[in-house]
Amino acid sequence: MIRTPRLAPTLSAVVVTAQGGGDRMWADEFRRRRDAGFGSFLTADQIAERGSTSVENMLRTMPGVHIQPGRYGRYLILSTRNGCAMAIYIDGSPSDGDMLATLVRPADVEAVEVYAAPIDVPPLFRRAASSSCGVIAIWTRSRAVRGER
Repeated sequence: MIRTPRLAPTLSAVVVTAQGGGDRMWADEFRRRRDAGFGSFLTADQIAERGSTSVENMLRTMPGVHIQPGRYGRYLILSTRNGCAMAIYIDGSPSDGDMLATLVRPADVEAVEVYAAPIDVPPLFRRAASSSCGVIAIWTRSRAVRGER
């Protein structure tokens, strides 16, 4: 018996549309998390008031963050709760904390979120393995201008 191959049915086209949040969508999410009362937050105005010359100095004042000198002139960013390395996110993507000073300048930062207690870490930032030590999320001005999420 010879079998004839079956042809797959043809499906109608699918159209996907997104509702615009534009360049402020990340900011709306930032405000929602800040208003929920978990974590510590800095806005661009607060960052400018502090006048920090490095991201490490800017973060040093955040509750739950301990900055410790590391190798090769870099810094380790640790949770004061248990002394383990905090996960770093830049514009929503996991990043290397050792390279933070070379990646971001305080003048480029639009906002900062710090979650020192693992239980306070929002789902958006739970991807990194070290989120169990806490998370620092940095939103840059260039991202805000481009309107990325």
